[in-house]
Amino acid sequence: MAATPPFATDNDHLHAAWQLFDAAVTRLIGPRHDIVVDDLGNRVVTTAPSMYEEMRAELAGRQGTSFGGVARSMPACWIDGVDWFRLVDGTVAIWAPGGTGETPERLEYLLEWAWQPADYLWLRTAAEDIEGWVQEAEQLIAGRNRFEVTAPCPACGASEATHVDSAGEHVRSAALQVSMAGVSCLACGHEWGLQGVMAFAKSLGCTPLDGIDPGNAYDVR
Repeated sequence: MAATPPFATDNDHLHAAWQLFDAAVTRLIGPRHDIVVDDLGNRVVTTAPSMYEEMRAELAGRQGTSFGGVARSMPACWIDGVDWFRLVDGTVAIWAPGGTGETPERLEYLLEWAWQPADYLWLRTAAEDIEGWVQEAEQLIAGRNRFEVTAPCPACGASEATHVDSAGEHVRSAALQVSMAGVSCLACGHEWGLQGVMAFAKSLGCTPLDGIDPGNAYDVR
């Protein structure tokens, strides 16, 4: 007769949730390791900065922060980069009000916290949130999230919009932003959903790509 497996205890749930949280934190702020093959065919372990550090470097480089100046021109996708930092840094600050330093230090502080069995659900949810941040950061760095259209907005006529970035400086970008959700104007807030992309494109004088049926597709040039 097979033995009945023991029921999981509260501590087991806590330990499993903490491991998920630890793994997610490591994915965000820990160094990244990979195995590559060099020109001689040798397998070499490489180390790269954490995803959080890479996002910080990308944001600074693409906005020109490392060179100073104000009212810089910023590629559209890094509007999302600024929003990413606002979400991540703001959320972690709420999670760790007693922590000091920046987000990496606050997350390390949380890892050392004396968690109780009743906290396991919070740890699991927080781990899912962090994993989502990592996935979004990967998309942002790859440049797949959003791009800009350098044309006047059909609704308000604005070609550029200015906003304040996470460093408190004024930055410029094209008013019209295209994403997987459609098109939006940063100046007036008007939006064209996916079903309205073709009408938006026609209003700018765009023509469909060769071989594309404008009645069934959203690809324009």
